[in-house]
Amino acid sequence: MLIQPICASTATEPVNRERVGVLLMEARLRNDLRVLTGTLVFDHQCVLQVLEGERQRVKQLFGRLVTDRRHSNLTLISCAEIQNRSHAACAMGFASASQANKAALLRHGTTSRFDPCGLSTAATLAPISELSDIAASVAAP
Repeated sequence: MLIQPICASTATEPVNRERVGVLLMEARLRNDLRVLTGTLVFDHQCVLQVLEGERQRVKQLFGRLVTDRRHSNLTLISCAEIQNRSHAACAMGFASASQANKAALLRHGTTSRFDPCGLSTAATLAPISELSDIAASVAAP
């Protein structure tokens, strides 16, 4: 059975494009080996992450995320069983909450300020789906 957790957190240190690039490279390598897919949305210090994969593998990764000191305030927004992957195009897609992408947040009834912890599950799913389509085509930040 596949599961899809969506979680949000806050980076503990300022993150620049180079650090995001390294993080994505590491995540893509690890996720590829574990047959996990997902999308990472990042803006300043706010992080929103969608993961997809076999339950036990996702649980192992989530356990590592909980203890990862690079972020704090890890919040599980939702976790659902899924039949098919929505983010299958990439081991870890990436979309910054840039000015261009903020339009996706506005289209789905949220504010243009990227605050994943302030979103309901329903308000998170629609823009994340749209942003993941953008993210699938982005190789690096």
